[in-house]
Amino acid sequence: RRLLALRELFVASGNNRRYANSQTRAICSIFKHAISRELIDVHVLTRLQTLEPLKRGQTTAPESVRRQPVDLALVAAAAVYMSPIIKAMVRIQAATGMRPSEVASIRPCDIAVREDGIWMYRPEHHKTAHHGKSKSVPIVGDARVALEPFMLRDPNAYCFSPKEATEHRRKTMRAARRTPLSCGTKPGDKLKESPKRQPGDRYTKDSYRQAIERACKKAKVAQWTPYQLRYTAATAVRDALGVESAQALLGHSHVTMTEHYAQQTEAKSIQAANALAGLAGHQTANQ
Repeated sequence: RRLLALRELFVASGNNRRYANSQTRAICSIFKHAISRELIDVHVLTRLQTLEPLKRGQTTAPESVRRQPVDLALVAAAAVYMSPIIKAMVRIQAATGMRPSEVASIRPCDIAVREDGIWMYRPEHHKTAHHGKSKSVPIVGDARVALEPFMLRDPNAYCFSPKEATEHRRKTMRAARRTPLSCGTKPGDKLKESPKRQPGDRYTKDSYRQAIERACKKAKVAQWTPYQLRYTAATAVRDALGVESAQALLGHSHVTMTEHYAQQTEAKSIQAANALAGLAGHQTANQ
């Protein structure tokens, strides 16, 4: 009854049906872990699992809103207010369909160059890695143009650094300063000696999304998210080349056991990436 009451609280708080069900499953997983460590009796989990998930049309919980592609005109409008780092991340994601966390995790050492000169990004960590699957993302066209300036660094350092973005913002503010340096506040006067929040070495999916939200707000356009960029790329490839090519590009393939199939998948992903080349680059690169 306590688990039921907690789920009802999720619903009463305005969460959608999928979220309420996922949180309930997560709680059951915690108890399952406790049983594996012999901390509680197995009958506790058995009782919890008798609670059936919320079903569509049989609950007051709203349905989750299906993710929609983003209008690239909105992307271009927001790009005007993005730092060069965030703008590059957006260009790369629009041209590859990568997950936000994968874009944020690019390092020079993760880029392999094929014999034909094509760059392949092989993420160290990705969503299906625990299933023994590998992932390769072709970096071609506008994605490569956007990434190249950030490759000249320590091979193990992240290409997109919040620290660098912060420094760029400060330089921009200093360049736009109208008051002579001999008057008013001097550069660095307002900086705290030991701030509680320091910019990290890499963006997270959340900090990347927040940077985009700030740009949208400044541009006074509708908010859009990094995952909408991924969906936009998926839709474009699916419409142009079919579902298999979209799966290959986005890393949704379910069969990666043989080298032959891996080569086929890579070839399809390159074809898809070439089809995406310039999808958003011509709109965001020059903003």
